[in-house]
Amino acid sequence: MSPYTATNQNRSRLSLKLANFAYNLYVTYQKLAQYRESVKRAEGAIGAEGAEENNNPLPITHYQPPTTNYQFPTPCSSRTTWI
Repeated sequence: MSPYTATNQNRSRLSLKLANFAYNLYVTYQKLAQYRESVKRAEGAIGAEGAEENNNPLPITHYQPPTTNYQFPTPCSSRTTWI
């Protein structure tokens, strides 16, 4: 194996890891944005105006996060081969 081939393999591994990191960062940011939206909606429902806007007769006194079993996607293996 020539040194040039080994360098290309290292570069492709590094770029795959970088792409994987960027994707996981993006997914985390999206989930954080959803969480912030739900907190804003919950805080808006506490006040009298929020109760009218949301058609919610009872104010929310304690925020409860949505009950979804969200699982972060498993990162790609660094040994993934591209054909």
